[in-house]
Amino acid sequence: MVLAEKHDIGFYICYAKNYLGETSAVTSLVVFSLPKFIIRPPHSVSKISGSDLSLNCSAIGDPTPTISWKRSKGAWVEERMKVSRGTLKISTLSEGDSGIYICEAKVPYYTIQTRTELRVKVLAVECTSYSSLTSGDRKTTYISQSHQCDSNLNGWYRFQGAAGTRMPTSCPPLKRCNSYAPGWLNGEHPTVADGKVTRQVCFHWNSSCCRGSKNIEVRNCGSFYVYHFSGTPTCSLRYCGSD
Repeated sequence: MVLAEKHDIGFYICYAKNYLGETSAVTSLVVFSLPKFIIRPPHSVSKISGSDLSLNCSAIGDPTPTISWKRSKGAWVEERMKVSRGTLKISTLSEGDSGIYICEAKVPYYTIQTRTELRVKVLAVECTSYSSLTSGDRKTTYISQSHQCDSNLNGWYRFQGAAGTRMPTSCPPLKRCNSYAPGWLNGEHPTVADGKVTRQVCFHWNSSCCRGSKNIEVRNCGSFYVYHFSGTPTCSLRYCGSD
């Protein structure tokens, strides 16, 4: 039989006969549909320690495959590592959770696998030790009423509350953020895996989106960003916030 299909399922009888007599044997044929992944977790994931992880894995087949997860190395911590309907959830990640996680889809006599490499990074000091910028007049939507300046800022800062959640990455209009020259991030925000990076802040003034500039450091802390400011080139320049 070539390329067996579901309708070929059943009992098959083999007969043997000669002049001395005859005999027979019965065999049962069961046809399975090989499992196939329809949702694969990513090949690699980077997370910050203390955060949570969720990886989805799903497959089809006949009969329906059983989905399970395991680690290639390291302990499986039952209290924090849970699997429900093919989804692996790990709470309160630690550096020791780093490694390879394997999703398996099983039917009788056949198993397929897909792997995800998890990298857990210890939270950087600046992600827990920073000052907050919360004033609503710092946001790009605020039309300037005065000439605020950030020449006195020095250290790591996080945008929160009415100030927004991050720096804008496009040039804001003139006289926004309650300053003559609003500052914006000339480049993309980093990923967690990028670590601490250097970015250019441009200040919009006199019809030029980058009339003045200053390099700063930026880090992605998982659910928010922090920025290291060390004053401004002159006044009145200000670092703007946005959502």
